[in-house]
Amino acid sequence: WTANGNAQNSTANKKFGAGSLAFDGSGDYIVASNDAALLFTGDFTIEFWLYEVTTGTSYPFFMGNAPVRSYINYGNVAFGNLSTLSGFTINAKTVWRHIALTKAGTTVKIFQDGTQLATGTHSGKVDFRGLNLSRNAFSGGDFFNGYIDELRITAGVARYTANFTAPTEAFPSA
Repeated sequence: WTANGNAQNSTANKKFGAGSLAFDGSGDYIVASNDAALLFTGDFTIEFWLYEVTTGTSYPFFMGNAPVRSYINYGNVAFGNLSTLSGFTINAKTVWRHIALTKAGTTVKIFQDGTQLATGTHSGKVDFRGLNLSRNAFSGGDFFNGYIDELRITAGVARYTANFTAPTEAFPSA
């Protein structure tokens, strides 16, 4: 991961541990490498704790680089420009929310605080190589204003396939 703008560790607001990743909504984001580990050909889980200072509308939490355009935002998930999930609302205004996106076989689900918000299908690869966290890479703007803690990306495992109890402590470090 490479930080851009003034994305930084913050001890001011965190869910667990000593700090979280802070974004002020004015040009800061982080970018993943083009590592093959971020090209998912099977099951996966992406999860994190989210705290918004200001509520967003359309800008993504994640945005892969062109031509991939895979993303998660406040009411839509798309992989390779194909809308996979829609019609849900994520609301983390001044409160920590656990967000999880899973793919098991061809079934894709998104959860907030352990409650399933939407389900859909996707049969192809999911490519998050070069993804941006907190920035809409295609519009050049739309930056997230808030905090992200406990970001965990797991290839090969759909950790959640039904409603669950959100984690109550930090993820193991190993």
